[in-house]
Amino acid sequence: MSHPKVKQAKIIRSKPPRPCIFCGQSGVSREHIWPDWAAEYFPAVTGAREVRFKTLGKTGLLAEPPHDKTRQGRVISKTLRVVCTECNNRWMSALEEAAKPALLSLILPGESIIGLDDQAVIARWMALKAMVCDQSVPEDVVFHQSERTAFLRDRTMPPNFEVWIARCGASDWRHAYCRNVAQLALPPLRFNPPRRKNVQTFTLGFGELLLVAAHGLGPLRITFNFDQRRVFRIWPITGPITWPPPRVSANDAFSMANAIDDVLYSDRTRWIP
Repeated sequence: MSHPKVKQAKIIRSKPPRPCIFCGQSGVSREHIWPDWAAEYFPAVTGAREVRFKTLGKTGLLAEPPHDKTRQGRVISKTLRVVCTECNNRWMSALEEAAKPALLSLILPGESIIGLDDQAVIARWMALKAMVCDQSVPEDVVFHQSERTAFLRDRTMPPNFEVWIARCGASDWRHAYCRNVAQLALPPLRFNPPRRKNVQTFTLGFGELLLVAAHGLGPLRITFNFDQRRVFRIWPITGPITWPPPRVSANDAFSMANAIDDVLYSDRTRWIP
């Protein structure tokens, strides 16, 4: 005698709500990497391409095949679901609006003097974007919660955080972003478990403007010797800047975005298992 087949119910366990990376509240919303107002200054781009890859040790060989994904829509529409609605609509929105005039003076063609206040607001805007994009790969997060909490409280800039700007405008860099992360230790080359990434660079191409940020945890400070005639450091602030400088090429922009390689593959860097 045959028995009818009985389907077993499939149990689907929902993931717990992800907390806001700044205040810890649940119910996160989407945060754009580029601000909403940027859309009117960039043409529609379809077939946006995103490539993620990991390299292994001093050889620079790929640790795994590159993750290459093409998606429809505009590059500047990329979002990350990591902040709550309250943070997104209140202080983060206020910072976006405060930075808009200074950013537009650099994104669009024209001459200007970038004063200290404008440099500070652009640097804080860049810090916000770096903290959000830091969450794009959860296992590679570098910013510590204490840094995000201090930024939420009174916009305190993270320690060991630097920002440079340059004029590029090359087609590949008019709306692009690149993030590199690594783990470094100072002599005597000891890592405190658990191991985690502790240095990163974050680069945004934004119209005519190229922004590069570097960040290290603890005593680790990443700084670069860029061409000071074409690349200006705006954080920590050193003085007013006359804009625009001579352009950097697309190749220059690529080198700047991956400048952390100069540290990782230096003769003074020792690799350990």
